Amino acid sequence: MKLLVLSQPEWIDGESEILSHLLSLPGFELLLRKPEASEAQQSALIEALDPKHYPRLWLRGAPILTLEYGLAGHHFPQNQRPQAVCWRRRLRKAGCRLSTGVHDPRELVQLEGYDRALFSPVFDSISKPGHRPNYKPAELEAGLRKLPFEVFGMGGVRADKLGQLKSKGFKGAAILGALWEATDAFEALKQIIKQAQTP
Repeated sequence: MKLLVLSQPEWIDGESEILSHLLSLPGFELLLRKPEASEAQQSALIEALDPKHYPRLWLRGAPILTLEYGLAGHHFPQNQRPQAVCWRRRLRKAGCRLSTGVHDPRELVQLEGYDRALFSPVFDSISKPGHRPNYKPAELEAGLRKLPFEVFGMGGVRADKLGQLKSKGFKGAAILGALWEATDAFEALKQIIKQAQTP
């Protein structure tokens, strides 16, 4: 199962060092997600990471930076999909993949022009208390198996939930709270990667 780790939306002390340490582990991609960051701040964070990791990085932010640094992909949140239309051609020409967030199974079947969708919440959220699934599981699972793009489950995803995600038809898992609320994020990620690689 594929893994995508999301950075904390807020800035944390020593963030580039922490992310670099996590990126020393293989087996996952990283989405840099700083909704309130300026383009300069996003650029500084990218430059603080070793360029050898750029093929594993996705950015939620300024699309021009995804192009400039040759990152793996760009994430357009649900409210920025109109903006994606203007950038899609340039990003694809540069070999970048595109993703977006989805919260309703009916939206998935209408989605076009993306390589990946992050569907949430699949389980009760760890980082957003009270954020829980509000859809019919059968409706979601039937749709997942027919889509031409990969769907990653997000929300409440821990190592012991990866098997359930696979059985539901998800191609990957997006990790946030299970990592950043752990006592040791590095060890937590090692366990998640190990579980994701279990047949």
